Amino acid sequence: MKKVMVVGATGGMGYAVVKELAGRGIKTIAIARNEQTLQTLFRDEPLVQIQTGDALQKATIDAAAADVDLIVHAINVPYREWAEKQLPMLENLLAVAEKVGAKFILVDNIYAVGEQSGGWIDENRKKQPTTKKGAIRLQMAEKTLQAKIPTSVVHFPDFYGPNAQNTAIHIMLAAVLKNKRMPYIGDPKVKREYIYTFDGARALVEIALKDRGVNEEWYIPGISPISGEDLFALIHSLTGLQKKPMIANKMMLQLIGLFQMQMREMVELLYLFNAPVYIKGDKYEREIGPLPLTSYKEGLKATIASLQQ
Repeated sequence: MKKVMVVGATGGMGYAVVKELAGRGIKTIAIARNEQTLQTLFRDEPLVQIQTGDALQKATIDAAAADVDLIVHAINVPYREWAEKQLPMLENLLAVAEKVGAKFILVDNIYAVGEQSGGWIDENRKKQPTTKKGAIRLQMAEKTLQAKIPTSVVHFPDFYGPNAQNTAIHIMLAAVLKNKRMPYIGDPKVKREYIYTFDGARALVEIALKDRGVNEEWYIPGISPISGEDLFALIHSLTGLQKKPMIANKMMLQLIGLFQMQMREMVELLYLFNAPVYIKGDKYEREIGPLPLTSYKEGLKATIASLQQ
């Protein structure tokens, strides 16, 4: 693999994938809409070519993709825009990949699995989306796997890490570093799963480098599930700040949602906070090797350091 295009390069996972590729000596085109952010993140990376583009405007992606071997779809948009934008963006990127004969990887979550009373999931679990967001992600995965080029859909739990801004842990850390109460959704005694973005990026690049030539799905877990209470204690120990967290239940989310659209959209995802599912990484370990597993302590230290900068 000589050259890769990462679309959505300024997001948490896109940023980590670009850094991972460049660290392996692979030329990478980093595409996003905001040139200033691209410059801030990648101007010191000699192997990274910065390119502004919008997946809704296919021509802006098309010109940069002429000689790439792989296109990574790492874009996300606010929940309120999913119904309008997710499938058109995906269709444009798949069309570009088919035109140039590149492999294609979709960065995905676990929403399509649906509410299944918690438990462990892997590539064999039947998808039964129970939310509008889950139905959209299922459509995206199916469309990707039906493409005429080699594709992979890589499913991850919730992200955290440097530059992963639109995530639950980022919001918690941003609050605590301002000496405010950390907002937390759901039961803090229930364990949830998170993955450090650079672990996810390493796994994704290993999948890309494995020349399988088939269209398939992968589920990549984090190091282990962790309860909200243990997460609070760890964050407090790393920051020295001790304010009591603010726990948001369904009623509170609905109330906040009257003023904040993003919080309103979280209500239908509450099942992931109160009866979460956890990912098994058996396929990856069997077919590729040991999973990259950064401890929560080290991952949070790096995330906090990036916020403090």
